[in-house]
Amino acid sequence: MIKQLFFTAVLLFSLGLSAQDVVLDMNVDEQYTEKKGPNMRQYGHFYEGIALVVPYNSISGAKTDLAQSGEFLFGYRYKLKLLSFYAIGFDLSHRWTRYGIASEELPTVATNPLSFARDVKRMSLGVSSFGAEAYNRINIGKRGNTLGNYLDLGIKGEWNYNRKLLIKEIAADGEYFETSRTVQKKLNLIEKFSTVVTARIGINKVMLYGNYRISDLVAGGFTTPELPPLNVGVQLAF
Repeated sequence: MIKQLFFTAVLLFSLGLSAQDVVLDMNVDEQYTEKKGPNMRQYGHFYEGIALVVPYNSISGAKTDLAQSGEFLFGYRYKLKLLSFYAIGFDLSHRWTRYGIASEELPTVATNPLSFARDVKRMSLGVSSFGAEAYNRINIGKRGNTLGNYLDLGIKGEWNYNRKLLIKEIAADGEYFETSRTVQKKLNLIEKFSTVVTARIGINKVMLYGNYRISDLVAGGFTTPELPPLNVGVQLAF
């Protein structure tokens, strides 16, 4: 009787080990068939960013005020890894860009809506855009299942669906008001479509980025100087 109980216990223990091995094998198999993740073949994430408009080419008639200018954007980014060091991807985004125009005492020119002979307290040009980008990613160094270090280079097409100008003026002496606020919408001054080249240097979920517009923003038929094409800022993936 004791021998039978002993052999029964050994048999049950062996079956238990066998069953445990099968479960572990199944878990390992599932783990290695997973294809999604920051360093897997396919990965997508949302992000947001904030940037400065760099007024390096400001010209009289449309001078950009650095302190009053900037952009905010959010979007969704997808990447498909083709090699250990190389991936391609696409990006869909929405961007708000504001150009704060410095006040200048210039002769009013009909073909330049940003020129005013009278005193203007504040003037800003706002552009809201939907964009679609295709990009290349070069991975730098080794990483686990994280984004790691990388360089993105791409090109983006944007639809500038909302284009408006805000003008806040100071009233002349003797008027019944002190300031006035005018909003001009659907500006023919601004092109409806833009082309932008993009670059990003990423360290996991933090990216330094730059957007450079290679197409004109000011529409033909206007003498308004071209607005700064370069924006530089930071993005955060989540």
